[in-house]
Amino acid sequence: MSDSGSDSDVGPRPPSPHSDSPRKEVEPSENTDTKLQGDPPSLHTSREVTKNSAGEEFTVHVASLNANKQNEDSFFVQDTLFGVVDGHGGAEASTFLGESFPSVFFSHHKNKADKADEIAAKFFSSLTTPGVVGEKKRSVADEMEDAFVEADEKVIDFLGMEGATVGACVTAAYVENRKVFLGNAGDTRAVIYGQSSSVNKRAFHLQPSFATVPHTTSNRDEVNAVRRRSRDRSEL
Repeated sequence: MSDSGSDSDVGPRPPSPHSDSPRKEVEPSENTDTKLQGDPPSLHTSREVTKNSAGEEFTVHVASLNANKQNEDSFFVQDTLFGVVDGHGGAEASTFLGESFPSVFFSHHKNKADKADEIAAKFFSSLTTPGVVGEKKRSVADEMEDAFVEADEKVIDFLGMEGATVGACVTAAYVENRKVFLGNAGDTRAVIYGQSSSVNKRAFHLQPSFATVPHTTSNRDEVNAVRRRSRDRSEL
């Protein structure tokens, strides 16, 4: 399982205009959920409301369209940590990661203040005590990477032998101080929308851009990384 971290400016956005989609609309109330039945696919939609440490409110709209009879996907929203999990071979890995990833991430992030105090103490100690070297302060991107590594280990232990055929791809985003920190493993993608320039200043247009790189065989860096870790030297 491989991962990457990045950051980009972000902030609370105004409510999006109503969609022209012919799908049934979800009433704007907290934590609502609806399911539009099909033979498959079926559409699952929900609306989550969360707040950051400054009390700013974020509204999260979620839609999941499954092509199989069993929906193998999940998502998580906790504080300002958001993520999607794309399962394959079954829903076991997706469900496990959807429930456990937030606690794994915050186990690394919540100790940030304590860690900073520890690093400062070691630094001042190094001024008077030979051989004591202060540690480098870890960033949110580092914490995101650590969370992916630990989550990978946990899901492997959870699945056991079943892990040979069941798995999941994850994209996670954590918002802090008007920046978003992204991590992804697999081919799930994060898309950031920014306001595009327009001759008509009254028009509001959103310009999408991919913010993550998929880990697939079309990515030569990923192919080379897999080959370096594998004993099978056959061409991919």
